[in-house]
Amino acid sequence: MIEIAHWLVETNPLARSIIRKFRDFLAGEGISWVAKNEKVEAVIQKFWDDPVNNFNRKLAQKIQQLFKFGEQCYPAFTSENAGNVRLGYVDPANIAEVITDPENCEVLLGVRLKSKGGKKGKRYKVIWDTDEEIASPAGAVLRETFTDGECFYFAINNDSNSARGRSELLPSADHLDAYENFIFDRLDMRSLVNSFIWDTTIEGKTQEEINDLAKTMPPPKRGSEFFHNERVKREAVTPDLKADDASADARLAKNHILA
Repeated sequence: MIEIAHWLVETNPLARSIIRKFRDFLAGEGISWVAKNEKVEAVIQKFWDDPVNNFNRKLAQKIQQLFKFGEQCYPAFTSENAGNVRLGYVDPANIAEVITDPENCEVLLGVRLKSKGGKKGKRYKVIWDTDEEIASPAGAVLRETFTDGECFYFAINNDSNSARGRSELLPSADHLDAYENFIFDRLDMRSLVNSFIWDTTIEGKTQEEINDLAKTMPPPKRGSEFFHNERVKREAVTPDLKADDASADARLAKNHILA
């Protein structure tokens, strides 16, 4: 689904618009925060403005990627001297597994990355928003096997018994693709809609006589005149492709996707 979501956002204008609407709804006017303690505020401000974290520039992108992929994993790196915290980013496609407590699937223990280049994938311990031990005894033991660092992990559209997140585009992926193909088909048919043929009727002539006349009567050019008697009729005929029906179908598909 990760590859499909990325492909849709990259190639499908409607899919991109959907994801950007989520982004703009949450961060369109920016995000502000306030800390009552001045020292705490200074720490947060330093974290926020860090040249790598750079939330003023990256926050909207992070939100967009969360709705696009359905999950985010940020390894946290802490400076041993100053204590500053910087966040990395793990491509969701590189996440092999999110491990939960064997006795409580709602408690996330760690994130295991896929092996790469012959090297075993890293195992990050998920950072909790509490100092309290919330894992079961078995979970606490398992959690200690994640020794490659710590990370923040966020997921959307997942169930309690399914730790991995899901893209916001998952339910409408097939419909988005079908809608895009529908639009392309209609554009391909545009040349037919705007085209016509000349239909010439000649009364009182055999087919052979009509064939001979056709050789001397080429289709009229723009701005030219056509002289004939009452037994000859020429008119332009355009195809009836039921464009109104196509518009109704397009609205139906689009409304279904945007539901």
